[in-house]
Amino acid sequence: MATETKAAHKPWKVEYAKSSRSSCRACGKPIAKDAFRLAKIQPAHQFDGLMPQWHHASCVFHKEDEITSLDEVDGLEDLRTADLQNLRKYIEGTLKASDREVDKGKSVAPVASAGGSGDNSGEYEIENAKSSRSVCKSCNEKIEKGHVRVATMVDNPRFRGKQPAWRHVKCFLELGWWTSPMAAMAGWDNLSVKDQGEVQELVKHSPGVKEAKFVEKVESHEVGSKRKKDASKSPSPKKSPRLSRIKEKIADAMSHKETSPVKHHTHVVKKRSPKKAV
Repeated sequence: MATETKAAHKPWKVEYAKSSRSSCRACGKPIAKDAFRLAKIQPAHQFDGLMPQWHHASCVFHKEDEITSLDEVDGLEDLRTADLQNLRKYIEGTLKASDREVDKGKSVAPVASAGGSGDNSGEYEIENAKSSRSVCKSCNEKIEKGHVRVATMVDNPRFRGKQPAWRHVKCFLELGWWTSPMAAMAGWDNLSVKDQGEVQELVKHSPGVKEAKFVEKVESHEVGSKRKKDASKSPSPKKSPRLSRIKEKIADAMSHKETSPVKHHTHVVKKRSPKKAV
């Protein structure tokens, strides 16, 4: 049974440090919490089983041929895109010297990319929730820690500036505000491959809702254009009652004057009856 257990494990494992208690087996320095670390799986000396020997990613990257294939590594689905790309380049031997220095294990910070319809740079951001305190602005339900959430930057009435309004990915997609590929949104490269796949699945199953909601938003926010479209349907502005009555009287008088026949006055001469003889 022990042999089968050892065979089931891959020789390497990758993850982000859950705490700051582990130390690197190469340099002996602590591995910071949330840092990108790699473990070499070795047989335990004090018990029958396996145990991980954790390393900074940078310490592994500075050595050659430590990992020869991605098939040797467990936990790849939880890696962020930038870290996975660096690991793949290391195996291929194309990793740059600047990329080998990842601050003793911390993952590479991706460049925030602008995206969306038009110039929405800095208006949207996607990430894993850092706690369970945030509430979705659409469904008013809590966003659990670690779940993917999307922020829209809104004005803060208390001070000059903007603050993020968080939503579940599904709730955000139903709004239809984002029309570009999700990979163009700031923070996308910070998501794990697994989380990116789940987001893409949600995008595939919500194109109809997305389009309908987008039309609804445009019509409700573009007030000026909507008024122009509905101008022909809107009733004429109200007129003053007094002015209307005066105009009606003038119009009736003019109409009556034009349509009434001209009367010709003739002088009728009455004939006098003849005087009777006395």
